[in-house]
Amino acid sequence: GFNEDNLLLFRLKPQQAGYEDERLTKFYQQLFARLDHLPGVSSATFGSVPLIADDNLLNDVLLPGETEGTAQSHDTNRQIARENYFETMQIPLLRGRGFSAQDDQHAQRVAVVSNAFAREFFPGQEVLGKHVTIIDGKRDVEIVGVVADAKYMTQREEIKPLLYTPWQQESAEIDEMNFV
Repeated sequence: GFNEDNLLLFRLKPQQAGYEDERLTKFYQQLFARLDHLPGVSSATFGSVPLIADDNLLNDVLLPGETEGTAQSHDTNRQIARENYFETMQIPLLRGRGFSAQDDQHAQRVAVVSNAFAREFFPGQEVLGKHVTIIDGKRDVEIVGVVADAKYMTQREEIKPLLYTPWQQESAEIDEMNFV
């Protein structure tokens, strides 16, 4: 589901050095300005969850028209990611769009979903333009893109629904980040 050739992986937790809020965002932006231009680096990105590391960020979502009191559980894996995440990991965009630098805290909240998410929660429907609510934090997001399915926790797992959100809209959720 993603290209694992020639990857360098590392994890950072800048909060331990006192970076928070705007300073944290600026730290990551400055770091990528350097990483993106290192000799031999074709692309650098990060996500909140390291892939194929038996780790996850699991959230329940509400589908259109549902409320917490009436909805059944719609557990989905989640990844908070940089705007070039899909290109770097070579996860194909199937329709719609990926993230951009403009998807920040001032923009409408957006999400990209895996094909499995679209099939399971919106069977036979067009998912682009639909809104779902991430129950943790009560955040409404508009689905703007669909990407190919990718393994998340282990190589042998069954493909599960996956919801991606842009890192600049998730400042309260960012803790340590996993770089690729």
